[in-house]
Amino acid sequence: MARQIKITDERELFNYACRYLERYPSSVLKLKTKLKQKCDDISIIDSVLQRLQSLNYLNDLELAESLIRALIRRGYGRNRIIMKLKEKKLNASSITEKFLSSKDARDKERSALISLIEKKTERLNLKAASGKKKIVDFLIRRGFDPATVYEVLREKGII
Repeated sequence: MARQIKITDERELFNYACRYLERYPSSVLKLKTKLKQKCDDISIIDSVLQRLQSLNYLNDLELAESLIRALIRRGYGRNRIIMKLKEKKLNASSITEKFLSSKDARDKERSALISLIEKKTERLNLKAASGKKKIVDFLIRRGFDPATVYEVLREKGII
């Protein structure tokens, strides 16, 4: 295994961070962890992070918003979105609450839920109890609130 070369120059570390961010959009905490693997000097790391934030290359709030929008578009529910944000080490709880609790976000989440139900009803036998259980389990795994899932399924006449 090749030995990792440590970076000691601030300019080199900044260039490395820019290349990394270009490929992997990251939170401040995640990038700091990555930079610690490349450099032992915390003052250089902090300086690079500060410069990246001042240039707006590193912004946790924008990253959280874009990730939330993308996950809603893909058809994920609130619980799954929160889990994904934690995986990305995004602690933007204020933006998460603001964005996910808005009426527009709830409407989009509900329409995504209805869309997924319509897709699944074509493939599953919903007359059998096992088909109903499969659709409920699928939707809950996707991160939708169980109460909302049951409510929409009752409205559609499935359960």
